[in-house]
Amino acid sequence: MSSDGKWPAEIPATLYFANSNAPGEFEAGLEEKRRKGGFIYAIDYFWVDGWLGGGGWRLVTPFLTSGTLETLAGLVRHCKMTPKELDLLYRKRFRGVLEALKEMHDIGYTHDDVKMDNIFISPTNSFLLGDLGNVREHAHDLHTLKDIHTGAKDYRVGDTQRAIRTYLTFLRVSCGDKRWFDYEFGARREEWSKFYWRCKDSNATAKELLWSDPFWAEGEGAREGLCNEFEAQIDKMREEIRRWKLGETKQPEWYVGEKCENCCYKRMAWDSTNVENELACVCCGFMERFTPWKRRLSQSSY
Repeated sequence: MSSDGKWPAEIPATLYFANSNAPGEFEAGLEEKRRKGGFIYAIDYFWVDGWLGGGGWRLVTPFLTSGTLETLAGLVRHCKMTPKELDLLYRKRFRGVLEALKEMHDIGYTHDDVKMDNIFISPTNSFLLGDLGNVREHAHDLHTLKDIHTGAKDYRVGDTQRAIRTYLTFLRVSCGDKRWFDYEFGARREEWSKFYWRCKDSNATAKELLWSDPFWAEGEGAREGLCNEFEAQIDKMREEIRRWKLGETKQPEWYVGEKCENCCYKRMAWDSTNVENELACVCCGFMERFTPWKRRLSQSSY
């Protein structure tokens, strides 16, 4: 926080991008607009006095009880599903993140910090892009250097690559056994793995992916009704965990074990180290090694 009273980028960026019809302002009742994704919105902002640099601007956003993409993955992995099944269910939802990035890029800005715990789950189960504290204009001095996470010269491409790796990381940590993901990731047979290797070095922006890549075509994935049924199941699991943590019920029977074994995938095309290195800029292990204090602060409850 700035000690001279200047606004951090997160406040004007959040106010602007959350409501494109009234830039710089906040209006209530916008949830309908966010059913297909978008940006997390602000309720209020204020200044706090503090000692030794503890003061500064604060931004108030809604408390979203469903948490982030990271906390969602922590629930979904108990469903013991394959990456292909999860891709069919969540590709439509994640398209909203790419659409949010396209909107930001079109206006002349980049997010510069796309990752799982910066994507929030709305009450309608859409994916909202948040934590806009690193938003910068395309001509910012920092952008004269290559993106430290992806090596891209164009930071719009860096944003897009981080979004792609975030989605793939979500599939990996959400499936019943990471080995399922690792095998297909190296084999390049599934739609999601073929998409990654096809676009890895393409230097495509979010707009270009949405317009030209069939993987992100409008309507791709499972039908909306099936997605809603699965999300209702996840909501039920959230409620069971909430009641268990309050001491109202016993631990849910499904809340046991982190992996399910599958002998068909014991001989992997790629081992886990190769996969994690490939997705390093957003994977949980990478963030835990380099910013464990931030990871603890950013984690929300179910």
